[in-house]
Amino acid sequence: MKSNAKIHLLSFVSALFLCILCACNNSSDVAYDVETSELDSYAQKFFSYATQYGYDFSNDGLIMRFADLSDGTAGQCYMNRIPIYIEIDYDYWTNTLTGKGNEADLKEDLIFHEMGHGFLQRLHTNVTLANSEWKSIMCGDELPNNRSSNISYRGMRKDYYIQELFDSTATAPWWSTYSPDFSSVEASERTLMTASGESRYWYTVSNDTLSAAVSNNQYVITNNLTSSNFLIPINFSQLDASGNFYFEATIQTVSTAADSSVYGGIYVGNPNTADYHYLLCNNDNKIMVSKTNCLPFVQMYTTDLVANAANKIAIRRQADSIYIYQNDTFMYHYELGDFTMSGNSIGFYVGSASSLYVTNATIKSSSSILRQMPATKPEIVAVEDIARLNVKY
Repeated sequence: MKSNAKIHLLSFVSALFLCILCACNNSSDVAYDVETSELDSYAQKFFSYATQYGYDFSNDGLIMRFADLSDGTAGQCYMNRIPIYIEIDYDYWTNTLTGKGNEADLKEDLIFHEMGHGFLQRLHTNVTLANSEWKSIMCGDELPNNRSSNISYRGMRKDYYIQELFDSTATAPWWSTYSPDFSSVEASERTLMTASGESRYWYTVSNDTLSAAVSNNQYVITNNLTSSNFLIPINFSQLDASGNFYFEATIQTVSTAADSSVYGGIYVGNPNTADYHYLLCNNDNKIMVSKTNCLPFVQMYTTDLVANAANKIAIRRQADSIYIYQNDTFMYHYELGDFTMSGNSIGFYVGSASSLYVTNATIKSSSSILRQMPATKPEIVAVEDIARLNVKY
């Protein structure tokens, strides 16, 4: 298990149950008893990789069951048993993961993590790579800096994480030290907001729920609700998000509830069709990256983010990859793959019970003409609390 989950030793009752189960049924399939075909498909995939890495678990056996686990635990493995015994939280598997855009990857990650405990005797390891991503899918338990265990277990990263699972001495991947160079990219540029307080692009609103206006050379958005979050668009039809662009903003999040974990950030895409990508940061030195209908790809920790102060964050699309920056430093990128990025809306994410202060925003594009105003005024969109949808194993 990962994150808030801890490895639990079998209680006397659980151990006795397993002994009785194995003793009372001597059929050849008792040693391998996985509750559903879906769980079995991930287990068989693990065994297939194990064979490639020279392991033979044919005599170890496996019992895998759904259970009602407590304390936010998504899965747990009872180690040093034959057969290996694994429990998966039914609610997490069925209600949290099912239907998400990265569902299959998250489910595979969970099963591989638990089977890594049981068959590979791997314990939790909370080492990070050079770019602050987790070194292994075996991260978990009490995580440093109160981070989540979200891992970009997809695309170009998946091969490395599988290799590291079966060989903990695997060489660090190239993407952990990658630093792209876009100095040769030519792009038109439009400054949307400067310290002078230019306001023609900003969406203004004032009601009991939400306010947004230019004040004291800043664009200030205040969300008065304690359980809703909003995407506030820039009143500017600037690009086709399926082309190349760069969008940066200098922001500061202030929580009215004195909660440093509240996120604020930027988004690109089409909120009205729930198809947008986002980059969020908070005052706990954390950055979160993902898209709609997915659990966050990654939550990264960096002391280069200045707590309770303005920080510059940026998102770039170049071809079929997305690049993330904080305070002019590149930190993370991912391939779009089967994920889309479309629409022409850019703007800000403001979390519940918080204010977002914007002092600068700039959009650059090398693939389309930048236009000042949209044909129709964009809409404010209320969204789920995407910042808190963390993977908990």
